[in-house]
Amino acid sequence: MPGLEKSSSAFLRQAANSPINWWPWSEEVVEMARREDKLVLVDVGASWCRWCHVVDETTYSNPEMAEVVNREFVANKVDRDEMPDLDRELQMAAQVISNESGWPPTVFMTQDREVFFGGTYFPPEDVVGRPGMKKVLFYVLKLWKERRDRVNEISEGLKRAIEEWKSQSTGLADYDSLEALMSQVASSYDLEYGGWGTA
Repeated sequence: MPGLEKSSSAFLRQAANSPINWWPWSEEVVEMARREDKLVLVDVGASWCRWCHVVDETTYSNPEMAEVVNREFVANKVDRDEMPDLDRELQMAAQVISNESGWPPTVFMTQDREVFFGGTYFPPEDVVGRPGMKKVLFYVLKLWKERRDRVNEISEGLKRAIEEWKSQSTGLADYDSLEALMSQVASSYDLEYGGWGTA
């Protein structure tokens, strides 16, 4: 399977020399995740996006982060200009989960392409009000290895929330319902110990 160096996307080519083994989005990559029993990490961005470059230069160039991502995930780079439908889908999931949208959305998927966690920019370490990628990777992996049933519950709940959101978006958005939904999802995440709920 080809890497990023021959991509038609300038954004993907810029990541070809990253310490993370990035792959362009494809069904073969999802199959690789199934074969290797790994999660899928997806980073969506564009060559014009400042924060996309910031996350590459800070978080993804960090050797410790790269070692964990390469060992535990199948990592995908997506150019939002080349795949706007996938970008829209992942933006919506990240927004429902984190109450944020914008680039770069970073999402974690199961081997069945089911999103269960995500957000926008994750710095390498925690900063005020924002978990660092180190913590996010730790909790996502812990949840995957110890509570796959919970991962599936979360992804199913997320799908229902997105479908409900889409069904209400035929006219003007009902911001009160959307805000309540996003607050409920965000408030149930335990930033100190990881996971959702009180268990």
